[in-house]
Amino acid sequence: EPIPLHRDPTISGILTEGTTGLSFGDQGALLKSIQQLILNLTIQVMDLSQQLKDRDQQFKELQSLVKEVNQTVNQGVHTPETKPTGVNEDIIMFLLINMEGAAAARALPHITLVGKRNAIIRTPEDFAWEFKKTFDNPDATTAAEQKITELAQTTTAAYMANFWTLQLEIDWNENALQAQYQQGLNWQVRTQLAMMTPQPWTLEDLMEAAICIDNVRHKLEASRPPWDSKPSTQKTTAQLKGTSSGTQVKEGNPTYVSTKEQEKRHAANQCIKCGRKGHRAAVCCTGWLGPGMVKDWEDKKKAKETTKVAKAGESESEKE
Repeated sequence: EPIPLHRDPTISGILTEGTTGLSFGDQGALLKSIQQLILNLTIQVMDLSQQLKDRDQQFKELQSLVKEVNQTVNQGVHTPETKPTGVNEDIIMFLLINMEGAAAARALPHITLVGKRNAIIRTPEDFAWEFKKTFDNPDATTAAEQKITELAQTTTAAYMANFWTLQLEIDWNENALQAQYQQGLNWQVRTQLAMMTPQPWTLEDLMEAAICIDNVRHKLEASRPPWDSKPSTQKTTAQLKGTSSGTQVKEGNPTYVSTKEQEKRHAANQCIKCGRKGHRAAVCCTGWLGPGMVKDWEDKKKAKETTKVAKAGESESEKE
């Protein structure tokens, strides 16, 4: 409906026009309602204004933190004067996507992990620490490569967490990371992974498969009955001496050496087998010799030496 040309456009004019024909009581109630409405609107406007100011302050603080991290990468360490008041995924994403240069390349793996359970950066403090750790130490990459090659599985979850942290600090391709991850796993887990069909395509898939296999392995070990710890009921076999076939040597046999005789030989620093000095029973080439055989063996040895000396003397006499 078009507004008449003679209509008063002011608020008081509109109120006067709208309340024409109403009683004074109705006009007072209507005026009071309008005043309350205006008061509520004023409060909402003030609240929105304060929220905008808070948002602006948070944005400035985030910009300050991004600037500080970029300075750390390009110029060195700089302590930030302020910290952001909000801690959530949006703030982390904002920080990561505003990185520059080498820091931007370092931020890419973290961007894909925002909001996931294996995310390394969860707070702005984590963000600052992670980037300072990388760029404050020029040898960080070399150190991380050394650590990741020495890393070995204790529990699968701990191994995965340590490996994931280290792989973010090195510049390896997917295949190299998967090969190194399998290398550090328990041999049983590694064997089961090798038999999987199809094979895991990504490092994350490989880690999840390893955890599942390791959990099953622990359950099987827990359900396995304990080994029988009872002592063996087998009787101690008698001493075997003298023959390569392992036939039991009885007392009266020339090669029989009693326990008492063995102790006597041991006390005299003699071989307990043959009774001679200069070697141990473990390297004895003669074998078991009873007391009588030892004397016979020594007599034969002396006779051979005597014969040898006599022959040598005869040869020299003939030459002369």
